[in-house]
Amino acid sequence: MVFKFIKKLSGVDKKLVSEGDELFSKCEYINALEKYKEALNINPNNVDAKNGIEKIEKIVFLKKAGKKLFNECKYSEALDKFNRILKLNPNDKGAKKYVERIEKITSLKNEGIKLFGECKYSDALSKFNEVLKLNPNDKEIMEYVERINTINSLKNEGRGLFNKCKYSDALSRFKDVLKLNLNDVEAKEYVDRINRINTLKNEGKRLSNECKYSDALSKFNEVLKLNPNDKEVKEYVEKINKKLIEIKLINNIDNMNITTYKDVYHKNKDIFNKRDDLLEHYLNKLKEMIKELNNKGEYKLAMDIIEFIMSDIFKSERLGVLWGFKAANDVEEIFIKDDIVVLRCNWGYTYALDLKTGGVIWEFKDVLAISIKDDIVVLGCGFLDIKNICALDLKTGWVIWEFEAAESVKEISIKDDIVVLGCKWRYTYALNLETGRKIWEFRAADSVWEISIKDNIVILGCYKGYTYALDLKTGKEIWEFKAAESVEEISIKDDIVVLGCGELLKKEIKNIYALNLKTGKKIWEFKADEDVRGISIKDDIVVLGCLGGYTYALDLRTGNKIWEFKAAGSVLAISIKDDIVVLGCGDGYTYALDLKTGGVIWELLHLSKTTLNNLINQVEKLINKKLSYSNPEKAMIYDAMIYLKLAKEELNKYNIKKAYEYVKLAEVNASPER
Repeated sequence: MVFKFIKKLSGVDKKLVSEGDELFSKCEYINALEKYKEALNINPNNVDAKNGIEKIEKIVFLKKAGKKLFNECKYSEALDKFNRILKLNPNDKGAKKYVERIEKITSLKNEGIKLFGECKYSDALSKFNEVLKLNPNDKEIMEYVERINTINSLKNEGRGLFNKCKYSDALSRFKDVLKLNLNDVEAKEYVDRINRINTLKNEGKRLSNECKYSDALSKFNEVLKLNPNDKEVKEYVEKINKKLIEIKLINNIDNMNITTYKDVYHKNKDIFNKRDDLLEHYLNKLKEMIKELNNKGEYKLAMDIIEFIMSDIFKSERLGVLWGFKAANDVEEIFIKDDIVVLRCNWGYTYALDLKTGGVIWEFKDVLAISIKDDIVVLGCGFLDIKNICALDLKTGWVIWEFEAAESVKEISIKDDIVVLGCKWRYTYALNLETGRKIWEFRAADSVWEISIKDNIVILGCYKGYTYALDLKTGKEIWEFKAAESVEEISIKDDIVVLGCGELLKKEIKNIYALNLKTGKKIWEFKADEDVRGISIKDDIVVLGCLGGYTYALDLRTGNKIWEFKAAGSVLAISIKDDIVVLGCGDGYTYALDLKTGGVIWELLHLSKTTLNNLINQVEKLINKKLSYSNPEKAMIYDAMIYLKLAKEELNKYNIKKAYEYVKLAEVNASPER
């Protein structure tokens, strides 16, 4: 005690406090704390020592709290702690660094957020990455970085989808961008552009269907300004331009005169070579001009036109003949492979000709069916029934192999290196294309009439409605389906098999079935009121052409009727190209319909003089039959006779269309329904 008292009297405690203060100013808090404690040990009442210890304890507490708040990204609260430390010790370097770091982070964050709002993502990302160097735990900044990366990814995807014209998917991407940054100008512009494109395309299609081609073209050209890569719109523009050229050409034909008719032909020769209907229109106009000139006595000018027709048109390249070949009978099928033409004729005669010279390479007899794969020709041979199958070398006609079936073969199909034979009395064979070796055989419940192959699955359509799916490689049955009537036609699209069924002997199809290719499960069934003469599938639309003139479009997935169209004559042939359905009808008309809506794009009457003469003869027989017995409606029969006389007069003038109109009027007045 005496020793402490002596030290106190000599001011040692104050000296220790002074040393502690110096260490405190140097931020050597542990050493300073020892000095203050040593001073208090000498003089427990030393206020300066107590204050020094209290300040150090506060600084330690504030530092710990400040760092914790900094790591939690609570920068404002952390800054307050470190500023309080600097009030206690302005020399604290650690606190100063944290204050500088927080101020730097705050500045960078504000700049980054501002740049993000301005959609300057690259600059914003640079700022945010600097923040993460200062504090890798900043979750808000990490979220901004992730958001920017997501935005960039979405925008890149959106641009790519837009360029591929996948507008719905692109729109989804840009809307997702706007969820992340409502101010993104580029995303807004793309959304507006896509909505504008969709509106313009719909308007353009509507105007095109209404035959307002110039207005439609204007809409489609606006689309191409917004997206020059839109293939669908380019196709529409191309079609419309062709249509406008056609309209202009028809107008030029209708208004041509003795001084311009040659120019009209020569300037549009390429179009005439591709479009028989336009050439016919041109020739009909020339015939009208010849008639007018003859009536005026200007025979020289009329002869000039006739000479022009004979020399410039009928002796032009469109009727050029390289070679001719006289077959033993009428030609029923023509195949062209490489430089070889294969003809299958009535009564089984078959010839292979050189395409360039017409020379006979080989010939074969008793051929009732042909299928060609690579350089192998597979022939179904027999007198009345096909029982002998031969494989020939296409180039030489040499027999590669032969196979004798137990029954008459009705169908031959080739897939990969397998030949599939469907037989009249139930058997189906699979042969190796190269060797003719039998791979497998299958016995159906009834005669096989139709074969179709898709994805290594063989579909057999049989008499009395039996339908089978077989594995192409093994012949193993996958599934079986029983339709109400015999299977006459099979079409396959994606994983859906469409069957046309009806009375086989009458060659009528009235029931249409859609089956799952893999399972055979019935998806839908459609019953037509009339005999279906053609089934064609494009995209997800099944088109049926009927004998009574009706054409139906069904949804491939559901069987729901999308549209129907009624032609004046029976629908005998269907062809689909792009989104246009072309119908060939028994009354001489050809119709082009919009695949999606069934709207008429154009119609064309195309009858030869022979066909029209036959129609006149049919109506004449009908009139004579009606006149042969008492008929209370003889007045209408006489009207029919007058119309028929007018038809013959117009036919003699080569006015086919007018003659056809008179024949139809005669037919209406003489028809049994009357």
